[in-house]
Amino acid sequence: MKEKERIGWKESLKYSTIGIEMALCVIIGAFIGNWLDKKFDTEPKLTILGFILGIIAAGKAVWRVTKKLSKENKS
Repeated sequence: MKEKERIGWKESLKYSTIGIEMALCVIIGAFIGNWLDKKFDTEPKLTILGFILGIIAAGKAVWRVTKKLSKENKS
């Protein structure tokens, strides 16, 4: 494999995990909210809150990667 191809694959793999990170943020947020709902008998308020916080965390992850990509493209 040529050096340029290897660098291209390396760069692609570096950012390919963002989808997994987004899904995990939302799933973990919802699971924690669900667990807290069962513990405090507040269903579905904390599940919804956990889901929303997971979406916010996923958005922050996308923002971080986008900033990193734009910084790399400028240099």
